[in-house]
Amino acid sequence: MADFTQYPANMAPQDALIVREEAGPSHAVVPYSGEELARPKFGPQNPFKDEVNSLKRKNVPTGSAEETYISEHTFRSKHRAIERRGGPDREYQSAATIKEEAKALRASRENKGDATIADGDGAYVGPWAKYKREEYEEVRPEELASDEEYEYVYEDEDENEVVPSGTVVSAPAPALARRKEVEQMGDETTTFHGEQQYDYQGRTYMHVPQDLDVDLRKEVGSITNYIPKKLIHTWKNHGGKAVTALRFFPDSGHLLLSAGADTTIKIWDVYHQKELLRSYSGHSKAVSDISFNNAGTQFLSASYDRMMKLWDTETGTCITKFTTGKTPHVIKFNPNPEHSHEFLAGIPRIRSSPEW
Repeated sequence: MADFTQYPANMAPQDALIVREEAGPSHAVVPYSGEELARPKFGPQNPFKDEVNSLKRKNVPTGSAEETYISEHTFRSKHRAIERRGGPDREYQSAATIKEEAKALRASRENKGDATIADGDGAYVGPWAKYKREEYEEVRPEELASDEEYEYVYEDEDENEVVPSGTVVSAPAPALARRKEVEQMGDETTTFHGEQQYDYQGRTYMHVPQDLDVDLRKEVGSITNYIPKKLIHTWKNHGGKAVTALRFFPDSGHLLLSAGADTTIKIWDVYHQKELLRSYSGHSKAVSDISFNNAGTQFLSASYDRMMKLWDTETGTCITKFTTGKTPHVIKFNPNPEHSHEFLAGIPRIRSSPEW
């Protein structure tokens, strides 16, 4: 490499060489300027428009682009509105076609009425006018004499045979299978599923455990609780059906009572083995709600079979039954200790909720 320090700094150049890279085989020379390429593709040229100033206002070769922010809700609302009106093709419809559609829509609705009439025939309904219903011609049967009677004949579609009037038709096969299943269920039953029903001191699962890191016998509100951050355990044993209600054991919460759409009620251990302890069966349809009493020794169950039952939590015995002939959706013991023997049930189509 030459040493540039041996030449004076102000020496005039003697020779100059300009080297330019030749265009490769994949390159092409475009004989157009930037102004010509940035012009509009369609439409006549405006002779009164200053092209120089217009190019200065452009931030992209084909015009001026602006960044706009729009929420997802607004975009979806506008998109659905266009789809309801016929999609993007509606923009290319003629005015006559759009008027015909609006005319057909107005013809399908009843008359708006007279604005001077407030009530009665011809009253003003405005934009709340109903749609016209298709009218059908009613075909009346021929009139019979006073001593004649109508005779209805039922025809079996499978065998094309005439079934005599008064014949008793059997119920569908699914209904018969369901009825047989309910009959086989019988009365209320219970099953213990735990490893051992009594511990070494003869205590059942009703006893509040004392071998835990937390004291479950403290008063409510004395223990600091935190927001759950991870899944601890999952219980699955309702036959793949939906779980309709969950209730913790009062005060201690060491037991979990669950009701399912499989017509059964189950009680689970929460702190030790987290196993299924006992199941209660006796309803013929899905259980809608359950409720412990204040002590947790008994609980109520409401079902879509229109029955409400009182159970013993420890033994699984059904103590008594209640029904109003209607479907109970919710059920709750009275929290007042003086009236803990009463409960309230929410039943539709009844003005006041029954209380027992």
